[in-house]
Amino acid sequence: MSTKPLIMGESSNKVINMPLGASEVFKDLAGHFVIPDGSGRVQLANATDVNVIGWALQGERTSSATEGADFADVDTDLGKIWEIPAVLNDGTAPTDAQLKAAVGETCDIKIVSTNYQYANINASSIDIIQILAWKRYNNSVGGQTVFVRINIEKIVNTGV
Repeated sequence: MSTKPLIMGESSNKVINMPLGASEVFKDLAGHFVIPDGSGRVQLANATDVNVIGWALQGERTSSATEGADFADVDTDLGKIWEIPAVLNDGTAPTDAQLKAAVGETCDIKIVSTNYQYANINASSIDIIQILAWKRYNNSVGGQTVFVRINIEKIVNTGV
């Protein structure tokens, strides 16, 4: 699994270098969906976030403890497809049957205590990502991934 889009094409010129919030933790084998933090910086999206603006093109790292001191390129192309680990609401690994049933459905994002961002395939209160396919690498938590895109029908932007 990588943090690069599954489907590559011509450059869409939709990558923006943006300041990061303080101490944002990016993991290599995790999701990198981000939201604006209200102060001109981006932070990792979590379960209740509805204003996802893209995917941080980041390797594994923790941003500076100082707000805005570090930057990340954010791919804001809402049509891109990304590979993200899948998890169930209780934090366990999904079965093949659960992964198959999730294809075509929408789900929420979840960040677990280890700072990994997952597709929470059986949580459906926000439905910010749509599942298009799945893959099993192994049976441990995080060893199953789904290929997703942002569900643009669920994005909610707020005024200033």
